[in-house]
Amino acid sequence: MTDEPLLEIRSASETDAASVAAVVVRAYANEQGWVSDAELVTGERTSPDQVRAMIRAPRSVVLVAVHDATIVATCHLRASDRATAHLGMLAVDPAWQSRGISRRLRTAAIAYAEEALACESVELEVLSVHEGLRRVYERSGFIATGETRPFPAHVARVAGLHFVVLRRSLGASGQNPDV
Repeated sequence: MTDEPLLEIRSASETDAASVAAVVVRAYANEQGWVSDAELVTGERTSPDQVRAMIRAPRSVVLVAVHDATIVATCHLRASDRATAHLGMLAVDPAWQSRGISRRLRTAAIAYAEEALACESVELEVLSVHEGLRRVYERSGFIATGETRPFPAHVARVAGLHFVVLRRSLGASGQNPDV
């Protein structure tokens, strides 16, 4: 059983942008983590300016999980249309991984997509090489759509990287347990 800490999950403000970006960079650079991209991708995954732009964008929210006033996890959710919200940048600080925080934040994001954005589904992309991570999402109700999307070649250290698209229906048709 994981040790699940007391967390506040809330929308990020522009003053949180530097902390959010730092969590994302640490999470994706961590060689021991679930989503380590250190050997796959060059450069940092985001910046404070990019996070601020996400926060300001219409029909977009950056959610954060906060423990004792410290941001320990984050994700970005945006609705490009009424039907689908895109979930991305789900990252947990390496010191806080394996405590159920990602699941809790993902659950909050799905609820936000349904309740605040009035979307019918949530979509996310997983790097094709992260099969274990894809299985985690599938266990929580996401289904591979069969669609793939290109990964930006200018930041890839490995040829042939691409995203696998997964989608989860919301409402009565999406009543899958989030484990």
